Amino acid sequence: MMELDPSIKFDGPAPQVQPRPIQPSDKPVRDGIWLQNSLNRLGASPKLELDGIVGPATRNAVRAFQLAAGIGVDGLTGPETFKALDDARRRQARGDAPVPPDIVLPPPGSQAHHDLAPTFWGRVLDLFKPKANR
Repeated sequence: MMELDPSIKFDGPAPQVQPRPIQPSDKPVRDGIWLQNSLNRLGASPKLELDGIVGPATRNAVRAFQLAAGIGVDGLTGPETFKALDDARRRQARGDAPVPPDIVLPPPGSQAHHDLAPTFWGRVLDLFKPKANR
């Protein structure tokens, strides 16, 4: 590429780009899905819906992440939280951090759903059945 355009140089460190903070919103925001996906992959519980809306559930997950990461807990995603998320995702990619499994249960009422009863997840599911049905 440098032969085609001599203005292209690959010497020195790459420029550092500072991400803009993600603001709370009741509408989808830029980078909101990235934030929710990152939090989910890092173990957010309950899992966040990937809708890009930085509402109460996403802010609570951000607070939980901030607390676990040992950074200031405010529920906002600014430069310090971005850096902590990036660091955690890098550790996860190297295998230094556990990746929570994605567990998909069959829909209630299906035959597969009823066949879960003798399994571990079936017993867990039984814990959440209304008491009248037990």
